[in-house]
Amino acid sequence: GLRISARSIRKGASKGGFFRIRMWGTGVDFLVASVAFEFELLTRRQWVHILGVRVPILSPEDVILMKLYSGRPIDWSDAKAVQVRQGSKLDRTYIEGWARQLEIQRGRGHVIDRWKKLLKMEYRA
Repeated sequence: GLRISARSIRKGASKGGFFRIRMWGTGVDFLVASVAFEFELLTRRQWVHILGVRVPILSPEDVILMKLYSGRPIDWSDAKAVQVRQGSKLDRTYIEGWARQLEIQRGRGHVIDRWKKLLKMEYRA
């Protein structure tokens, strides 16, 4: 079934960022943009049809950036999977530029380092 946490939605919506709704065992993340990078995500969104409904999703580059920014082990694994699947179609200049910006804007110095590590892994494969 559908699980909605009003507290989670209020928290995500009040400070910007993401909140999740669980639907039939799958988490669906929603973005509430509050900073330049999040607004950029919305301008770059792509549209797909899921069960006959037109739904906006993040670009592969933006998924990678969000995963590298978060930094949890599952996110690292997800970032690698997107990179492998997208391969040469990825806009690497865009990713590196925003990785550097996230470090400046959010004080997270690990984003660019993680991106470079991901690239090194790609060239070893």
